[in-house]
Amino acid sequence: MTMYVLYLDASGDAGQYVGTNSKFYVLAGMAVKPERWHQTRQEVAKTVQTHFGSNPPPRELHASVMVRSKPPFHKINVTKLIDDIYTLISKIDFTLFAVVIDKVAHWRQYVRPFPPQELALDSMVGRYEWFLERTNDVGMIVNDQAGGGYDKRLLNLFEGFKRDGATYKKLDRMIDTVFFTPSETAVFLQLVDLCAYAIYVNSEFATSGDPRYVYLRSKYALISAKFDRDLNGNVVGLRQFP
Repeated sequence: MTMYVLYLDASGDAGQYVGTNSKFYVLAGMAVKPERWHQTRQEVAKTVQTHFGSNPPPRELHASVMVRSKPPFHKINVTKLIDDIYTLISKIDFTLFAVVIDKVAHWRQYVRPFPPQELALDSMVGRYEWFLERTNDVGMIVNDQAGGGYDKRLLNLFEGFKRDGATYKKLDRMIDTVFFTPSETAVFLQLVDLCAYAIYVNSEFATSGDPRYVYLRSKYALISAKFDRDLNGNVVGLRQFP
Protein backbone atom coordinates (compact mmCIF):
# COMPACT_ATOMS: atom_id res chain seq x y z
CA MET A 1 0.00 0.00 0.00
CA THR A 2 1.36 3.40 -1.07
CA MET A 3 0.75 6.92 0.19
CA TYR A 4 -0.31 9.67 -2.21
CA VAL A 5 -0.63 13.40 -1.59
CA LEU A 6 -3.18 15.31 -3.66
CA TYR A 7 -2.18 18.96 -4.06
CA LEU A 8 -5.11 21.22 -4.95
CA ASP A 9 -5.35 24.67 -6.49
CA ALA A 10 -8.07 26.56 -8.35
CA SER A 11 -8.14 28.96 -11.28
CA GLY A 12 -10.92 31.37 -12.20
CA ASP A 13 -13.36 32.70 -9.61
CA ALA A 14 -16.25 30.76 -8.11
CA GLY A 15 -18.86 33.51 -8.30
CA GLN A 16 -21.71 33.75 -10.78
CA TYR A 17 -20.64 35.21 -14.11
CA VAL A 18 -21.71 38.87 -14.35
CA GLY A 19 -19.82 39.91 -17.47
CA THR A 20 -16.58 41.06 -15.89
CA ASN A 21 -15.35 37.92 -14.11
CA SER A 22 -14.43 34.46 -15.34
CA LYS A 23 -16.94 32.23 -17.12
CA PHE A 24 -15.21 29.10 -15.86
CA TYR A 25 -14.04 27.78 -12.51
CA VAL A 26 -11.36 25.09 -12.43
CA LEU A 27 -10.14 22.96 -9.54
CA ALA A 28 -7.03 20.92 -10.34
CA GLY A 29 -5.33 18.22 -8.33
CA MET A 30 -1.90 16.65 -8.66
CA ALA A 31 -1.54 13.26 -6.91
CA VAL A 32 2.08 12.39 -6.16
CA LYS A 33 4.02 10.04 -3.95
CA PRO A 34 5.94 11.83 -1.15
CA GLU A 35 9.27 10.40 -2.31
CA ARG A 36 8.98 12.48 -5.51
CA TRP A 37 9.22 15.69 -3.49
CA HIS A 38 12.98 16.02 -3.01
CA GLN A 39 14.01 15.46 -6.62
CA THR A 40 11.20 17.64 -7.97
CA ARG A 41 12.08 20.48 -5.60
CA GLN A 42 15.71 20.30 -6.71
CA GLU A 43 14.81 20.25 -10.41
CA VAL A 44 12.46 23.23 -10.11
CA ALA A 45 15.04 25.21 -8.13
CA LYS A 46 17.73 24.39 -10.68
CA THR A 47 15.50 25.43 -13.57
CA VAL A 48 14.59 28.73 -11.91
CA GLN A 49 18.23 29.43 -11.04
CA THR A 50 19.25 28.83 -14.65
CA HIS A 51 16.93 31.62 -15.79
CA PHE A 52 17.47 34.11 -13.00
CA GLY A 53 21.22 33.77 -12.62
CA SER A 54 22.44 36.56 -10.34
CA ASN A 55 18.98 38.14 -10.12
CA PRO A 56 16.99 37.39 -6.96
CA PRO A 57 14.76 34.36 -7.64
CA PRO A 58 10.98 34.51 -7.06
CA ARG A 59 9.53 33.27 -3.79
CA GLU A 60 7.21 31.06 -5.81
CA LEU A 61 6.05 30.24 -9.32
CA HIS A 62 2.57 31.57 -10.00
CA ALA A 63 1.14 31.08 -13.47
CA SER A 64 -0.81 34.32 -13.90
CA VAL A 65 2.12 36.38 -12.59
CA MET A 66 4.56 34.65 -14.93
CA VAL A 67 2.33 34.95 -18.00
CA ARG A 68 1.97 38.69 -17.40
CA SER A 69 5.73 39.09 -16.85
CA LYS A 70 5.16 40.82 -13.54
CA PRO A 71 8.12 41.36 -11.19
CA PRO A 72 10.43 39.60 -10.76
CA PHE A 73 9.72 37.78 -14.04
CA HIS A 74 10.03 40.97 -16.10
CA LYS A 75 13.84 40.70 -15.93
CA ILE A 76 14.11 37.35 -17.72
CA ASN A 77 12.89 35.53 -20.82
CA VAL A 78 9.79 34.34 -19.02
CA THR A 79 8.41 32.44 -22.01
CA LYS A 80 11.47 30.20 -21.96
CA LEU A 81 11.05 29.67 -18.22
CA ILE A 82 7.38 28.74 -18.69
CA ASP A 83 8.39 26.32 -21.47
CA ASP A 84 10.95 24.67 -19.22
CA ILE A 85 8.63 24.39 -16.22
CA TYR A 86 5.78 22.83 -18.21
CA THR A 87 8.25 20.43 -19.83
CA LEU A 88 9.49 19.52 -16.35
CA ILE A 89 5.88 18.95 -15.21
CA SER A 90 5.24 16.64 -18.15
CA LYS A 91 8.17 14.45 -17.05
CA ILE A 92 7.17 14.11 -13.37
CA ASP A 93 5.46 10.91 -12.27
CA PHE A 94 2.06 12.13 -11.08
CA THR A 95 -1.65 11.73 -11.79
CA LEU A 96 -3.73 14.75 -12.76
CA PHE A 97 -7.34 15.48 -11.83
CA ALA A 98 -9.49 18.46 -12.76
CA VAL A 99 -13.05 19.67 -12.39
CA VAL A 100 -14.10 22.30 -14.93
CA ILE A 101 -17.34 24.22 -14.36
CA ASP A 102 -18.93 26.32 -17.07
CA LYS A 103 -20.59 28.82 -14.73
CA VAL A 104 -22.76 30.40 -17.43
CA ALA A 105 -24.31 27.06 -18.38
CA HIS A 106 -24.39 25.96 -14.73
CA TRP A 107 -26.47 28.95 -13.65
CA ARG A 108 -28.68 28.64 -16.71
CA GLN A 109 -29.44 24.96 -16.10
CA TYR A 110 -30.44 25.09 -12.42
CA VAL A 111 -32.82 27.28 -10.42
CA ARG A 112 -30.52 27.00 -7.41
CA PRO A 113 -27.09 25.99 -8.74
CA PHE A 114 -24.79 24.07 -6.42
CA PRO A 115 -21.98 26.50 -5.42
CA PRO A 116 -18.99 25.88 -7.73
CA GLN A 117 -16.48 25.43 -4.91
CA GLU A 118 -18.64 22.75 -3.29
CA LEU A 119 -19.44 21.05 -6.59
CA ALA A 120 -15.78 20.99 -7.62
CA LEU A 121 -14.50 19.66 -4.29
CA ASP A 122 -17.24 17.03 -4.13
CA SER A 123 -16.33 15.75 -7.59
CA MET A 124 -12.60 16.00 -6.90
CA VAL A 125 -12.56 13.97 -3.69
CA GLY A 126 -14.82 11.34 -5.25
CA ARG A 127 -12.43 10.89 -8.16
CA TYR A 128 -9.45 10.80 -5.83
CA GLU A 129 -11.14 8.11 -3.73
CA TRP A 130 -11.84 6.03 -6.85
CA PHE A 131 -8.17 6.37 -7.81
CA LEU A 132 -6.97 5.27 -4.36
CA GLU A 133 -9.36 2.34 -4.39
CA ARG A 134 -8.21 1.25 -7.83
CA THR A 135 -4.53 1.44 -6.83
CA ASN A 136 -5.20 0.02 -3.34
CA ASP A 137 -3.50 3.00 -1.71
CA VAL A 138 -4.22 5.73 0.84
CA GLY A 139 -3.96 9.48 0.48
CA MET A 140 -4.14 12.91 1.98
CA ILE A 141 -4.95 16.36 0.59
CA VAL A 142 -2.95 19.60 0.72
CA ASN A 143 -4.59 22.82 -0.43
CA ASP A 144 -3.16 26.25 -1.17
CA GLN A 145 -3.75 28.46 1.85
CA ALA A 146 -5.97 31.41 0.98
CA GLY A 147 -6.66 32.68 4.49
CA GLY A 148 -9.80 34.14 5.96
CA GLY A 149 -13.08 32.31 5.66
CA TYR A 150 -12.20 30.46 2.46
CA ASP A 151 -9.98 27.88 4.16
CA LYS A 152 -12.48 27.28 6.94
CA ARG A 153 -15.29 26.82 4.43
CA LEU A 154 -13.25 24.31 2.45
CA LEU A 155 -12.28 22.46 5.63
CA ASN A 156 -15.92 22.22 6.73
CA LEU A 157 -16.92 20.96 3.30
CA PHE A 158 -14.27 18.26 3.37
CA GLU A 159 -15.18 17.19 6.89
CA GLY A 160 -18.78 16.87 5.73
CA PHE A 161 -17.71 14.70 2.81
CA LYS A 162 -15.66 12.50 5.14
CA ARG A 163 -18.60 12.12 7.51
CA ASP A 164 -21.39 11.65 4.96
CA GLY A 165 -19.49 10.70 1.82
CA ALA A 166 -19.18 12.56 -1.46
CA THR A 167 -22.12 12.42 -3.85
CA TYR A 168 -21.02 9.21 -5.53
CA LYS A 169 -18.38 7.82 -3.19
CA LYS A 170 -17.78 7.20 0.49
CA LEU A 171 -14.33 8.40 1.57
CA ASP A 172 -12.49 5.50 3.22
CA ARG A 173 -8.91 5.95 2.04
CA MET A 174 -8.12 9.56 2.93
CA ILE A 175 -6.06 10.25 6.03
CA ASP A 176 -7.22 12.84 8.58
CA THR A 177 -8.42 16.03 6.90
CA VAL A 178 -7.42 18.61 4.28
CA PHE A 179 -4.24 20.49 5.17
CA PHE A 180 -3.47 24.10 4.19
CA THR A 181 -0.11 25.68 3.51
CA PRO A 182 1.07 28.74 1.53
CA SER A 183 2.03 27.76 -2.01
CA GLU A 184 5.49 29.27 -1.56
CA THR A 185 6.25 26.49 0.94
CA ALA A 186 5.18 23.59 -1.29
CA VAL A 187 6.65 23.07 -4.75
CA PHE A 188 3.79 20.82 -5.88
CA LEU A 189 1.24 23.52 -5.05
CA GLN A 190 3.14 25.80 -7.41
CA LEU A 191 3.17 23.16 -10.14
CA VAL A 192 -0.52 22.34 -9.79
CA ASP A 193 -1.19 26.09 -10.06
CA LEU A 194 0.38 25.96 -13.53
CA CYS A 195 -1.73 22.93 -14.39
CA ALA A 196 -4.91 24.64 -13.18
CA TYR A 197 -4.12 27.77 -15.19
CA ALA A 198 -3.51 25.86 -18.42
CA ILE A 199 -6.78 23.94 -17.95
CA TYR A 200 -8.60 27.20 -17.20
CA VAL A 201 -7.24 28.95 -20.31
CA ASN A 202 -8.13 25.93 -22.44
CA SER A 203 -11.78 26.46 -21.39
CA GLU A 204 -12.09 30.21 -20.82
CA PHE A 205 -10.26 31.14 -24.03
CA ALA A 206 -10.90 27.98 -26.06
CA THR A 207 -11.38 29.81 -29.37
CA SER A 208 -9.28 32.91 -28.78
CA GLY A 209 -6.69 33.73 -31.39
CA ASP A 210 -4.68 35.79 -28.90
CA PRO A 211 -1.11 34.40 -29.12
CA ARG A 212 -0.88 34.22 -25.31
CA TYR A 213 -3.88 31.90 -25.10
CA VAL A 214 -2.90 29.85 -28.15
CA TYR A 215 0.45 29.34 -26.43
CA LEU A 216 -1.12 28.31 -23.11
CA ARG A 217 -3.53 25.94 -24.81
CA SER A 218 -0.44 24.14 -26.13
CA LYS A 219 0.63 23.66 -22.50
CA TYR A 220 -2.75 22.10 -21.75
CA ALA A 221 -2.10 19.65 -24.58
CA LEU A 222 1.22 18.82 -22.91
CA ILE A 223 -0.18 18.08 -19.44
CA SER A 224 -3.47 16.47 -20.50
CA ALA A 225 -1.68 13.15 -20.95
CA LYS A 226 -1.39 13.06 -17.14
CA PHE A 227 -5.15 12.82 -16.49
CA ASP A 228 -6.15 9.75 -14.51
CA ARG A 229 -7.34 6.84 -16.64
CA ASP A 230 -9.25 3.71 -15.71
CA LEU A 231 -8.06 0.17 -16.44
CA ASN A 232 -9.51 0.43 -19.96
CA GLY A 233 -7.59 3.60 -20.73
CA ASN A 234 -10.58 5.94 -20.47
CA VAL A 235 -9.94 9.40 -19.02
CA VAL A 236 -11.67 9.59 -15.63
CA GLY A 237 -9.59 12.34 -14.04
CA LEU A 238 -11.36 15.16 -15.88
CA ARG A 239 -14.95 16.12 -15.05
CA GLN A 240 -16.78 18.95 -16.76
CA PHE A 241 -20.04 20.54 -15.56
CA PRO A 242 -22.75 20.79 -16.60
